[in-house]
Amino acid sequence: MTSYNVHKLFAEIESVVKSDLAVTEGLQRIIQFCEREHPHPHWSSLRALNVDGDLQRLREWLQAIMQTMPPPAQVTGLWFGLFNPGTDEGGVTADLHVMGAPYSAENHNWIFKDRWGQGSTPHAESAVLHEIYQIAYARAQGGAQE
Repeated sequence: MTSYNVHKLFAEIESVVKSDLAVTEGLQRIIQFCEREHPHPHWSSLRALNVDGDLQRLREWLQAIMQTMPPPAQVTGLWFGLFNPGTDEGGVTADLHVMGAPYSAENHNWIFKDRWGQGSTPHAESAVLHEIYQIAYARAQGGAQE
């Protein structure tokens, strides 16, 4: 397995996050960086993902949660977490969920106090996160993790 220069990768990600690039453009830039550092045939599959379509679906997911089960007034911070739920077919995937709590800059464990959303908000069912997981881990022996 080829390793990345983690400092260069994090610097690239930070640069993209702090830029004015749209999400799709930013992801493409990070994929290009990774492909230069570690060529692999799966990068083309990642470039082809329908990120814009999934972003619209994620907006609708979050809007539905906020309309149907809004956080109580004391929730001042939201936390979006990546996790690996099981699938109906008995496999595993990657997805996103949201929780909230009273935010505290002084306490890095703020999300663990008086949580809203834990287990009650549906996960996002992100098509892009699912496909990334499939490309990286679940597609037989030749995943991008090599």
